[in-house]
Amino acid sequence: FLAARVRQDVRPTAVAVVLGAILVAYLLTLPGPLRLDTDAGIYLQLSASLADGTGLHPPGGQTMPPGYPVLVAGLELLGLGGPAAISLLALVFLGLALTAVPVVCRLDLGLTTTETGIVLIATAVSVYVVKYVSVPASELPFFGVATSALAALTLARNRASPAWLATGIGLVAVACTIRTAGVALGAALALAPARAAVRRVMIPGVVLVGAAVA
Repeated sequence: FLAARVRQDVRPTAVAVVLGAILVAYLLTLPGPLRLDTDAGIYLQLSASLADGTGLHPPGGQTMPPGYPVLVAGLELLGLGGPAAISLLALVFLGLALTAVPVVCRLDLGLTTTETGIVLIATAVSVYVVKYVSVPASELPFFGVATSALAALTLARNRASPAWLATGIGLVAVACTIRTAGVALGAALALAPARAAVRRVMIPGVVLVGAAVA
């Protein structure tokens, strides 16, 4: 019994140590340059346009959902628009996602602590994450917000909680302002609890999400 208890205590600690080491490795990359692609260039142009007051639709410029440009423009207005701050912003949203993943893994998927830890580590070192930590693009912010929305909706469903449902709806709306793919989270909304108190949250929530998409 004691040996089993020790193993149960060690596994979460081991996962935390590995994730901590991965985080340190990412932090060490912050002084490096940003990696740019076509979308990254558009996002930086829109962010600069917002920061100088031109708006989200500069003459001759392409359009993107406003969420990420607003975040980067905010950094620029604070004097923090350099590569390190933009990469750190991506890491913050990665941390948000890794905080939300266990909720979905444990409550919805029924994974054990060890299995959830493996999912967390695999996520943190995935090609997707490694690539976009240093790219000024909306992928990791969307990942963080969308995963948090799923976690909130999972808690709403498991606890029949209007408060968690309202939180989930708000996060879905925010996700839709970052990437239009956020509309796919409507499937998770459809699985929300059907109790009367929760249904009262759904109608204004659907309107909010629709406004965010529009």
